[in-house]
Amino acid sequence: HPVADGLPETLEQVVAHYGHRHFKLKVGGRMDDDLARLTSIATVLDQSPQDYVASLDGNEQYADAEGVAELLAEKGYHRLYGARPLKRALDRLLLEARPHRSVGVCDGEVIDHARFRQRVLAWRAAFAAAAGRDWALYFDDAVAFAAALFGAWHAGKRVFLAADNLPATLQALQPQVSGFAGDVSADYRPLAALDAAPDEGLQALDERACELCVFTSGSTGQPSAINKRMDQLTREVDALQAAFGTQLEGVQVHGTVSHQHIYGLLFRVLWPLAAGRLIHPRRFFHEDLVGALAGTDTVLVATPAHLKRLPEQLDWASLHGRLRAVFSSGGPLPEEAARQVRQWLGVAPTEVYGSSETGGIAWRRWDTDLPPWQPLPGVQWR
Repeated sequence: HPVADGLPETLEQVVAHYGHRHFKLKVGGRMDDDLARLTSIATVLDQSPQDYVASLDGNEQYADAEGVAELLAEKGYHRLYGARPLKRALDRLLLEARPHRSVGVCDGEVIDHARFRQRVLAWRAAFAAAAGRDWALYFDDAVAFAAALFGAWHAGKRVFLAADNLPATLQALQPQVSGFAGDVSADYRPLAALDAAPDEGLQALDERACELCVFTSGSTGQPSAINKRMDQLTREVDALQAAFGTQLEGVQVHGTVSHQHIYGLLFRVLWPLAAGRLIHPRRFFHEDLVGALAGTDTVLVATPAHLKRLPEQLDWASLHGRLRAVFSSGGPLPEEAARQVRQWLGVAPTEVYGSSETGGIAWRRWDTDLPPWQPLPGVQWR
């Protein structure tokens, strides 16, 4: 019932009066009622000439939280979901065949979902036959790493990420693990995937049982081990999708950062796997990066150290309109470097603040000088 307090009463009046662009919509768990209500809301919001972003609150009441979004999309209300729901949760990534899905590029070949699943099965068989729970992984290639990671998880192993494969790093890690897998010296007898593994089917992973151990940078002393469960990593991925997914539909993922650290792990492996984005090998040199990024819709995952050393003479203009986003983390991004990226690459860099201990905390997009920090979804501060 209208209240004579001078405030807007209807959704149309709220939008017109306040100009809000972000909405959180409650669902109750009864599909027909929720669809009817959300459809009526979408009808009003779609009359706005400006884009908006809406998220569902309470959708854990659905066995498949994607159901509401998919049904609304079929009815034509695509804009209701500025960031589309993730295509597949990490715990169920490999349960169903996905014949039209490519996972990434490894050794110059595009690895589709079926071949990626075969690699995971080969690693699961190898880890299942290996004694001990804790295994350290180091791979130069992100797709090869991802296959071993999920193979280890499906075999019930806890994974330790080696920051690099230098002798000192591996020697320090050796007393903590049962063995190594990946691109490490033969002195450590690294485990190898089995050549032929039977497809005995895969069950959904237990998000609270799957664990990953990452190490802090050691900038304030010795590196410390931080244990992460899959459900914690999934919440990180969901927050990234909610914050940035709108602009990244259909992009391919390139990066200068290693997936052996939490930033690269999330941005170059777990988030692309969940969202269905093609993963490319890591690029070290600016010249290689320009050629790799040109010609397709892409996102670049980088660090301040890389971005503040961009050579002016390269053809950065060839990326304009196709490079959708540039992410920077791992240290403060200097204002001059941010301005240079915006000018040369044609896109304002997005700086992400967080740590191995806390996960992602905040972000800011350098479309103006010294933009304010904003909390990532799920983060509150006072």
